[in-house]
Amino acid sequence: MNSMTQFEIKAPCDFYGHNAWTLSRLSRSGKILSIEKPDEKKICSAESLLGVLTLGIQKGDKIRFIGDENSEDLSAFAEKLCRELSC
Repeated sequence: MNSMTQFEIKAPCDFYGHNAWTLSRLSRSGKILSIEKPDEKKICSAESLLGVLTLGIQKGDKIRFIGDENSEDLSAFAEKLCRELSC
């Protein structure tokens, strides 16, 4: 049985255009399963660019990364993501 891990951050910027693409690309390489906006009960596949865009993540929104034992360390993933964003 797969154990799921979660890590939550406040979005450092809006996730539209290049930032949405960056999030989806890094999620694929880090094997992140899902991204969630828990306050709105919205969730999508982390690999889906359209899904990320549909979440409508704006600066300051609470977002949660969900992975399993095959996923990259989620706090390290969040740090790498923040370094690559165009904020």
